[in-house]
Amino acid sequence: MSRVLYKYLVPIWDSSTGNVASFETSFRFEATTIARAPGDGLIFFLTDQANAATIPDNSRDGLLGVADAKNAFNRFVGVEFDNYANPWDPNYNHIGINLNSFYSVKIMKWRWLYESSTILTVNIIYDSPSSTLTVVVTDYDGQISTLSQMLDLKWLLPEMAVIGISGSSGSCQLNEIYSWSFTSVLNTATRSSSDNIINITTAIATY
Repeated sequence: MSRVLYKYLVPIWDSSTGNVASFETSFRFEATTIARAPGDGLIFFLTDQANAATIPDNSRDGLLGVADAKNAFNRFVGVEFDNYANPWDPNYNHIGINLNSFYSVKIMKWRWLYESSTILTVNIIYDSPSSTLTVVVTDYDGQISTLSQMLDLKWLLPEMAVIGISGSSGSCQLNEIYSWSFTSVLNTATRSSSDNIINITTAIATY
């Protein structure tokens, strides 16, 4: 189990105006099996600072290092790429949008093949005016899948949040992140916009 975090807090919403940020993140990753069996998966997430200080206790395997199984309230918004069916999961590989829980609020099938490595290009866009989170996934052969969910980040996250990517291998999978970028824009009353940009060109996680 491992994760990568952006080292600065990201503004999500502004209490003086009630405005919420729009953001876009993109990353490319490859999931490769070691023993012809799936691991657990990988998740892009936003969470509060307390939850990100250390990897939560009791967050191994299907909780992907983000949620504590013994905590009744885990505060996070995430997009998971899950290739192992836990008791709370559907019985197929899937991509899910998660709000404070690994019981996904929206799911689509993930065409993951454990016989060979699979490289995915992922774009996740949150549009503040429409309060819509959209996930666009391009498979290794160019097939495009989309998933979207309406949600209000103001009610789900603190004003300043931590962003990151976390994964669990289940001891039989290698997750490699080749590139990651993140851009956000938050309109405030005192200035037209606040831009927060990170570009991570290469980050490889080995389990």
